[in-house]
Amino acid sequence: MVGLAYFFIVGFAIGYVFLILYIIDGWDKTDTFSINEKNQPKSGISVLIAARNEENNISECVQSILSNNTDSPYEIIIINDHSTDQTLQIIKNITDYKVIVLDLPDGLTGKKAALSFGITSARYDLILCTDADSIVGRQWIQGHQHFQADHDYNIQTSLVMPEDNDTFLSRFQMMDFVATMAITANGIQRKDYFLANGANLCYKKSFFYDVKGFDGNQNIASGDDVFMMEKAAELAVDKIGFLKSLDAMVTTKSETTWTSLFNQRKRWASKSMKTSDKNVVKIQAYVFLFCLIMLLSIVLGPIFMPEILFASLTALTIKMVVDYMFLSKLSTYFKQEQVMKSFIPVFFIYFIHILYSGMIAMFPSSYVWKDRNNK
Repeated sequence: MVGLAYFFIVGFAIGYVFLILYIIDGWDKTDTFSINEKNQPKSGISVLIAARNEENNISECVQSILSNNTDSPYEIIIINDHSTDQTLQIIKNITDYKVIVLDLPDGLTGKKAALSFGITSARYDLILCTDADSIVGRQWIQGHQHFQADHDYNIQTSLVMPEDNDTFLSRFQMMDFVATMAITANGIQRKDYFLANGANLCYKKSFFYDVKGFDGNQNIASGDDVFMMEKAAELAVDKIGFLKSLDAMVTTKSETTWTSLFNQRKRWASKSMKTSDKNVVKIQAYVFLFCLIMLLSIVLGPIFMPEILFASLTALTIKMVVDYMFLSKLSTYFKQEQVMKSFIPVFFIYFIHILYSGMIAMFPSSYVWKDRNNK
């Protein structure tokens, strides 16, 4: 019995090593995209921002877009989702002709409704989405235009990173995000599974209508990105791309409190059990079970089966070493090596994060987002 438990725990750890190597290999095989300045796409692009109660962020977001280096025509459509603060007044005071402000009609609420409404007014076929609390790079528009022109993708996603506030909480989020970016790139590169981040998502307007937009998941508050990817995979997996380029990266605001962070993760977890992508579920389930088994074996093992403590500590050490190598490699790519100073505490707190997210995914509950109660 003891021997079986030992090999079970260590076997899970070895499987985790192969999972991380599989993700790293897919990340490495995803080519970094370089913009060809001599070949300027002539097609325009419509940038969409769904905004609700973003008075502290929206102006900086819009200015970062207006500062982009591109000669191609573009427009910025901001859809105000019934903001109760000064968001609407702020965006109406932006005088640049490229900025178009729309009010989401009464009876329509939420990001998906806002994006759908904005797309009806979009002048161009290429739609580029970001969030109102994000800052885009100076070649963000150009990067997506060139990448789409080179590959003719129906949909493509790119890099998203939280800002580093030089706090433990922000560095926890940065390590989480770099891992998520590698996982996302790996799935798209291999055409095994499809994830995305709505803060940096680009697709054809014609594709959006071909798959009937958000029909089928409009009642789920989150998932404007992942569910769109699933529809794209059903249509044509070879028409999905990952734009690996720091020039096209988007930086989002970090959550500043643990309460807001777990509320955010509760929102993200709400779509996990709704996904039809079985390979995504398999990866999430494996990591969840591995963390759960290690936690239980370390906490309860010495009480009921002391002999397996060595196996538990061995598995923990294996995970720590492989996680350090994984995150160190990625933080170097993103030029955020300083976050690794917080690796040890992040490593242990991540167990709580994984188990919390897994439990929320299995037993969803309501959460507050943008001053709204969601389920």
